[in-house]
Amino acid sequence: MLYLKPVIKRLMQKRLGEILAGLGFITEKQLQEALDIQSATGQRLGEILIERGFVTKSQLVQAVLLQEGSIPDFGTDEELAVYLEERGIEKKKLIKAVEAYYGISYIELKNVQVNPDVLSIFDLKSLKNLGMLPYALDKDAKMVYFAVSDLGDTGLRDTVAALCAEKGFNVRFSFAFSGAVEKKFEELLENHSQNSAPVIIEGGAAEWVEEVVRRGISMRASDIHIEPLERGVQVRFRIDGVLSSKNVYPELTDSFVQSIIARVKIQAGMDIAEKRKPQDGRMDNFELGKIKYDLRISTVPTINGEKIVMRVFEKNTRILNFAELGFSADDERKIRKMLDSPHGIIYLAGATGSGKTTTLYAMIDSINSDEINIYSLEDPVEKTIPGVNQIQINPQAGVTYPSMLRALLRQDPDVIVVGEVRDAETAELSVRSSLTGHLVLATIHANTALDTVNRLFNMGIEPYLLAATAQGFISQRLIRKLCPFCREKTPLSAAEKEWVKEIEAKFNVSFAGTDFYSACGCPKCGNVGYTGRTAVAEIIPVDDEILRSLISERDTEALYAELLKRGFKPLELAACLKAAEGVTSVGEVLRVL
Repeated sequence: MLYLKPVIKRLMQKRLGEILAGLGFITEKQLQEALDIQSATGQRLGEILIERGFVTKSQLVQAVLLQEGSIPDFGTDEELAVYLEERGIEKKKLIKAVEAYYGISYIELKNVQVNPDVLSIFDLKSLKNLGMLPYALDKDAKMVYFAVSDLGDTGLRDTVAALCAEKGFNVRFSFAFSGAVEKKFEELLENHSQNSAPVIIEGGAAEWVEEVVRRGISMRASDIHIEPLERGVQVRFRIDGVLSSKNVYPELTDSFVQSIIARVKIQAGMDIAEKRKPQDGRMDNFELGKIKYDLRISTVPTINGEKIVMRVFEKNTRILNFAELGFSADDERKIRKMLDSPHGIIYLAGATGSGKTTTLYAMIDSINSDEINIYSLEDPVEKTIPGVNQIQINPQAGVTYPSMLRALLRQDPDVIVVGEVRDAETAELSVRSSLTGHLVLATIHANTALDTVNRLFNMGIEPYLLAATAQGFISQRLIRKLCPFCREKTPLSAAEKEWVKEIEAKFNVSFAGTDFYSACGCPKCGNVGYTGRTAVAEIIPVDDEILRSLISERDTEALYAELLKRGFKPLELAACLKAAEGVTSVGEVLRVL
């Protein structure tokens, strides 16, 4: 029922006014005046009341909390409709509000007779799990009509439309309440025996896998999880760093699940007979529309069977520049100054999935030219870069980071890119490479820029060697960006306020009078409230003073204190500034940090 949240908020605006009046914060005359202004301008009721001086922010927050607390959680949207009717909001008004908000018409399924011809195209059991009911077919217009019970999942509608287009059909969607959709499905399943494999478009394991991948791509998923259960299988998608959108297929037989796994392993070039060990592979040139994608596949054995994770890479997309990735102009200036050096090492730190590789590609692209010989060691190669000698690490063939670093010194390199400093040997060879007059760009798993220093010390890199080679340290995270169409100015929660106060005290800054925003949800963002991600980073360029600190002592705490005096912006401060700018929410910052 998440898709109804923004609609209910609008419908309950008058009730918000009634709560304020009931608390004695406003008079009936003031409420009516504000409602008249809202009717004429479309402005939010709370904003009008504050602007007119009728209520304070704290009074409005108190009323909003009462309003939100007064709406119980319901198992179905029909129960919610009854609840609203009891409070003077008829079901017809709710339907009209949904139609206006989402731009989609309502279909009353009670008396609809489903066209039997449409049943020969689709598998009802799979569609029932997705809440997508095909109820009519216009053969002349080649049009299939669907009733949808979840308007928030726009990616699903896009996928179904694409799949129907491949069969030569156009689609038209209407919405219906979930109870009506489920009831209609039950009627159909009683009268129609379904023997085909449970996929959206009729077919076997190959079609099932293709549909899942298509849906994941259409939802902008970075990872697709196919997880065997005790009965059936479930599919989850990681979107903007958050794992969500679970779909369960309990009706899949064990043999069909095995067919799914075998299909993926064959396409990825894996050994289908090996089920006890993890395997890695690739599926290249998966096409959706006119765009091609590469999939990096990983399987691991679980108690219910082999789990599959697919990492999605869009092919032939241009490399984003620093500003597009979210770096400030000052951050970009610091990075470019580091890259101007003909030798030394630039360390890029972050956790898995923090966008290190994307930033690394931006750094490579900014210096790539015909006059520079660049070698890149990667595991895996995620994107091809013209003019760069990219090498895929393959330990089975003896192609490791240490072996290639030794070999590349005989290849007349100007720049060497190390995809990941995993061990002491790779760390030492990277340092040695930079000492011989080469610029090295290396990623490393560390939480902060200064943690990188400690990590390298623990790997056995002597302070004097690190001081002699390091050009700078960068650490980054990815945070979700608020949807610009539905973000809302919202008072911070108690925990969020406390965190902001800590930031103010710790870094001697003030956010007084700053409007912070929170996620709401709308059709543009699939009712999530966020769309896309942006980088937040801390950068330490190495200068003479930092060199002396690195050589003389291993006390990174003292170095941190000195950096703060010189205007260094740690990750937590940089992230708070992003929230203050309205790019993200404080809640999202706390989730990531």
